[in-house]
Amino acid sequence: MVRANPTTIPFIMIRRLLPFLVIITLVTVFSESAHAWRLSNSELRRFGFAGTYRGVVEGDVLTRDGDRFLNTVVSQSAREVLPVPNRDIVTGPTRRNGFFLVLRDINGNKRRLTVRMYYSGKSYNPIYKEEMAGSGFKTLRVTRISASRPRFEMLLTDEFSERAVNGGAYYSTWDITGRLYK
Repeated sequence: MVRANPTTIPFIMIRRLLPFLVIITLVTVFSESAHAWRLSNSELRRFGFAGTYRGVVEGDVLTRDGDRFLNTVVSQSAREVLPVPNRDIVTGPTRRNGFFLVLRDINGNKRRLTVRMYYSGKSYNPIYKEEMAGSGFKTLRVTRISASRPRFEMLLTDEFSERAVNGGAYYSTWDITGRLYK
């Protein structure tokens, strides 16, 4: 039986892994950087992400009616515009009170982009006769589909909930997703 010298074992392992390490190094060096960084509105325009995106969104909107919730199924056309404003006022599901939609950050590179926003604020709802606190988030993920004649796809995720400031009971909520194109 032949025994391996303990000092030659690392060299054998390196020799076996060397082709794999060379391939990984070449792919990393010659591929476009996939690192994301914070983008400005001028970079959005320069990379081609700015503009109007249209598509279909689907989801559920729940509104409180006494002790139960009414579920409204949403399936409709939608429109999103990039760049988004730093702060906007959005009405809640009952369309009687407004909350802030605040831009959190825009990260991405030449191929991908992620816009994160969040809902906040307090507002009096005349239907429920209570002051409500709004919370939630909205995320837009945009991907460049082709390079020669760029086409962009946006995945939208929008979750919002409205609850009473006193007691914390939920009164309305929405959960909407969609796919939009430019």
